Amino acid sequence: MFWLAAVRVTEGPTATLAADATVTVARIDPDPLGVKASLERMLLERGFKVVSDAVALRRDRTNADASWTDGSARAALDTASVVEYKSSYIVQVRYTYRNWDRWLLNFNASLVHLQTGDVVVSAEFSGYKHPRTVLRQFVSSLQVQGGG
Repeated sequence: MFWLAAVRVTEGPTATLAADATVTVARIDPDPLGVKASLERMLLERGFKVVSDAVALRRDRTNADASWTDGSARAALDTASVVEYKSSYIVQVRYTYRNWDRWLLNFNASLVHLQTGDVVVSAEFSGYKHPRTVLRQFVSSLQVQGGG
């Protein structure tokens, strides 16, 4: 049945987080269901060390490139905004929901190791479930070394 669909979780080879690892839930914009706050609370309940994305360092990074070719100069300036999170891992989430009852239709989440860029855990849901049910299934799949 459509509403009984399960959250499919795929784990990488390093799916167990170190006990001292920190996790940030990335900003979800828009987030009408409050998924970010719910995930942070559930992660805390499971014993994870959660770091708010509000303390992330945001800055502009500029790269300049100049070259000479056949006596003429060519210069390029590239500016990008960079966000540096103060945690070991980040949870990135996307979802869609039904407006009238606010139940999830699609949910995708990835736990990414920020230093290596490795996707440690990836979850996918497509069906019809209450957001809390889907989030609990995702969070319960995460394992802390020596706990959780």
